[in-house]
Parts: sequence; structure tokens; C-alpha cells
Amino acid sequence: MKNFVYTSLFLLIFSTAATAQLQQGSLFLSGRISVQAVNQDGGLILSTTPFLNTTQNVTATSVEVAPSLGFLFAGNLAGGLELGYSFSSTTLEQPPTSSFFPRTQESRLWIFSVRPFMRYYRGLGEKAGFQLDIYGGIGFGKSIADRLAITTVEEVTEDISSFELGLSPGLYYFLSPRFMIDASIGGIGYESNKATPDVPGAVSRRSSRFSTFLDSGLGLRLGVNFFFHPGGR
Repeated sequence: MKNFVYTSLFLLIFSTAATAQLQQGSLFLSGRISVQAVNQDGGLILSTTPFLNTTQNVTATSVEVAPSLGFLFAGNLAGGLELGYSFSSTTLEQPPTSSFFPRTQESRLWIFSVRPFMRYYRGLGEKAGFQLDIYGGIGFGKSIADRLAITTVEEVTEDISSFELGLSPGLYYFLSPRFMIDASIGGIGYESNKATPDVPGAVSRRSSRFSTFLDSGLGLRLGVNFFFHPGGR
């Protein structure tokens, strides 16, 4: 069923007429906010000693704010640059019945990112339609996390760098000729991360991830766009 829905959306994107609200040569300022929250009972925390692995309750929240500036090369094609800041926090809480391990562990992550993008629009009438973003980006930041060491918790600070490529579909609607709102959820993406402990001579950790649509972790994204049309129209 999900595949049918996504296929239908894809066909609509490339088969409908472009909206008259989008004018070639326009500049637009936009802002995007992404919020995610996860609560999971019975998550898993991993220790360097396998028999110390134990179930945990996991609570995670993340917030991202990203202003951007774009330019319409044609009525349905735009390019631009987005600058972003994101923060995430995760808490692992030990069940009350277990007293051998530390009760709570926390981690926090801050990332600044630069993300160029291309955007393709297809309209349904004059005010609403679909959009498709293709983007890439790099990010730099820091993480502070509690790590389990036998029966105690140590705080570890790491420098973070990341690289990403992705594709994200969405919807837009013009409230007026100059103001547009948009929303997207999920997408297809590749992400690579490097974490280096803030200790001389420490070895870096690397990870990569490929994701599709709702498993992408992109969450619900909301944006507000303000257009500067040619000639002040």
C-alpha cells in the first residue's frame, strides 16, 4: 500500500501543470523547522563487556532550525543554500528493578550544517502542488555523552563531522502571491558520520547509513517561504 501511495505521488509530481505563483527570476527566503520525539520501552544499551548489555527505556528528542535563500531559474526549478543548526538529546533509563547498573545515561549532540539544494515544483492549480528536493551537505559539531564503564558512567566529548546526500518529496501551498508554506516527510538519503574523541591520539569512529522514505529519520519538516518577485509584483 505504501509503495502504491509513493508511486502515485511521484506520477502526480511529473504530470501536472506548473503553478502561476512561481515566477522565473524570483528570490525566496525560507525557514524550516524539524521536530522529532521518540519514546521506546526496552531499548538496548551496549557495553564493551557483552554480559553487561541490558534493556533500557529510551527517550529521544531532536530539533532542527534551518533558514535558506533560493532563486527560481524557471517557473518550476530553483536552487539555493541552506544553513542549519540541530540539537538532539537522548536519555537511557534503567528499569527500577535493576540496581546493578547506573540508573540514567544521557547524550547531547549539536550540529551546524551547510546544505546546497535543487528544488523541482509541480502545481495542482495556482496555489498548491508538489515539490521535490535534491540536496547535499556537510556538518560540524560536538557531542557529549555518558558511556557505561562496568558499573560507573563516564562523560565523553567528541568532535563530529558529517556528509549527506538525499531526495525529499513534499507539498506546498501559497497563502498569498508572496507567502508559501511547505511540508515534507521522509525521503531517500545517504549519511556518513565521523566522531573523534576530544583526547590527544584518540581513534575516530565512523558510521554510514542509507535510508528510504519513512525510515529516513527526516521526520516532519515545515517551512515558510517569502518570495521577492521580479519587478516587485
